[in-house]
Amino acid sequence: MVSVIVVGDERSQSARDRVALLASDLRPIEKGTELLIAGRDPAALISAARSAAAPLVVIWEPNARPLRAEQLDVVCRGLPNDGWEVASVTAGRTQHELLASSGLFGNPNGGLLIFRQEVAVDVFSRLPTTASPLVAALMVARGRGYRHTPLSVAALAVGPRQAARQLRSRIEAACLRSELNELAEDPEMRAWRKETRRRRRTLRWLIVLGVCALGWWLDWLLTVSHAASVPLYLLLVLAQAVNIFQVLGYWHAVWRLREASRRPGDVEGEVDVFITTYDEPIEVVEPTLAAAVAMRRPHRTYLLDDGRRSQMAQLAARYGVTWLTRPDNRGHKAGNLNEALKRTKGDFFAVFDADHVPAPEFLERLLPWFRDTDMGWVQAPQYYANRDASYTAEGAMDQQAIFFGPVCEGMDGRDGVICCGTNFVMRRAALDEVGGFAEDSVTEDAATGLELHARGWRSRYVNEALAEGLAPEDLDAFLKQQRRWAQGNLEMLVRRLGRLPHLPPSLRLQYAWAASNYLSGISTIVYITLPCLYLLFGLQTVKTATSDDFIAHFAPFITLTVLIFVRSLDGRLQLRAVQFSYGLFPVHLQALTAAVFGRRIAFAVTPKLARGTSAYHLIQPQLAAIAVSVISIAWGLHRGMDASTVTNACWALFNISMLAGVVRAAAGRRRPASIPVSARGTT
Repeated sequence: MVSVIVVGDERSQSARDRVALLASDLRPIEKGTELLIAGRDPAALISAARSAAAPLVVIWEPNARPLRAEQLDVVCRGLPNDGWEVASVTAGRTQHELLASSGLFGNPNGGLLIFRQEVAVDVFSRLPTTASPLVAALMVARGRGYRHTPLSVAALAVGPRQAARQLRSRIEAACLRSELNELAEDPEMRAWRKETRRRRRTLRWLIVLGVCALGWWLDWLLTVSHAASVPLYLLLVLAQAVNIFQVLGYWHAVWRLREASRRPGDVEGEVDVFITTYDEPIEVVEPTLAAAVAMRRPHRTYLLDDGRRSQMAQLAARYGVTWLTRPDNRGHKAGNLNEALKRTKGDFFAVFDADHVPAPEFLERLLPWFRDTDMGWVQAPQYYANRDASYTAEGAMDQQAIFFGPVCEGMDGRDGVICCGTNFVMRRAALDEVGGFAEDSVTEDAATGLELHARGWRSRYVNEALAEGLAPEDLDAFLKQQRRWAQGNLEMLVRRLGRLPHLPPSLRLQYAWAASNYLSGISTIVYITLPCLYLLFGLQTVKTATSDDFIAHFAPFITLTVLIFVRSLDGRLQLRAVQFSYGLFPVHLQALTAAVFGRRIAFAVTPKLARGTSAYHLIQPQLAAIAVSVISIAWGLHRGMDASTVTNACWALFNISMLAGVVRAAAGRRRPASIPVSARGTT
């Protein structure tokens, strides 16, 4: 394992490019390496050396010369097993000439310094402020009597691919030994990792088969001669294009499921904790506030009250928390956070919505990942404590289980989990680089994360239930939440993705796919309409003669799609989540229209307490679709019982069953066994 400390003035574009290049080289093996930015300040060098997680510390000045992974591998392999404490890599020059030069990297073929970690701490603690920290460090090390060994740079001729493979295999082996030792006493974590590997293996085989089945299906679908009505057939192709992109995006995500892991230790720096609130009742906010104060690891807690309520000021004072307000609500939650950042100074900050109660170990789990200097934020899942309160809450939790389960695990495999608004810790320096949270989006979290990813910052996902929140318990609250999420994500798809040329292609696909899930309204309205047109008016989409051929081509694809979905969820279908997504087609279509034409919806805080009343007036389009489908089935079967009629009647019946989820949620019945908000603990 190796820690690379970057020294010198790295403000120049060439230095930044060289650091980014090395980070790109090391990214596939990031568990065994870390880049620490120190500059020329001795205090920063000491801090970097002390926080280095690896026993081997390499000192590098990017302004002088580039450093690639293959060169780093040669340096590591060239070190003797023992008898040394500091090593310098030279290009055939003597140590006398080296020290007499203006810097260790006086020419393009200069060297590196390598220390054992404890030696680096001692040397840098005695280092004066200097324009040539590497030369000064070598002089201090020699003056302290540390055993020095010179290494030749001649072996750098090794091929880059071969060296990168060697470095990767060496570091992965070291990481595996380290992780096995660390997790040896945690059988639950060990079993979880083993199951993730097994699930990832199965999913990859199924996805390979799924791609083959997709090709078989597209071969049929894109043959226009199968159309009975070209306009209706094109509608079917459009609906399938949306769904196929969604399926491919899901496969892309779960292909790279990352195994669960915990990083020990801590990161140097001060931490602020922000709890945002607007109109949530005190019985919702108080458990969150108490739990935030009780989190282990020193931090400062702030209650950001956009409601400017005196009872919140009293609550904050009771728990020793700083109460922050502002004169207006400009920018809503994003503006609230940006204002708090102007008045605080922590190196890192955690964000919790008013109803998300953090566990005591929350900061201990997330902060160690920031030892990677390009780590922008670390995200924990959203987990609902009141998931059994109502049918709506169950459906909301099922949707979260999909996103915060295999989807985020897969995004994590690409260092690109989306910022989700609560239960995360972010590096202040990263946010400063993009000018704060995006105030022009109703989903400020995802929009800001997108900007950070485009700037090269990474993100990490810690898949542990480290905070418990409240799901929307009635349909009114759920629809408000979904409307805001759909609007923000589709606006990001339509207006933001195209103007970020430096976003990596895999992350661009990931964000486009995540937003495309809110395009389901297009496919759903087509699927509801086509069977009704046939049953009522006899308008056929596919020629009757090709119906059997249609099933033969479509069945393998849809079967494998369902199998991959179920396997990614450890065998759970999450039918309620699918029903809710299907039944939200009016919300999705409204959000798409608003995003395309630039209309803004008002920012709405999701209500945390259910009213317990029915909400059938909110689902009039869904009820109309069910009524038309029932009439179509009755009329079509009355006209005749041929194969096409039965097929379309079954299709319409399927649509009714999918829409039944939101109808049941609209009943608004709340279960008596639900957990009272005031009884929630701090987990």
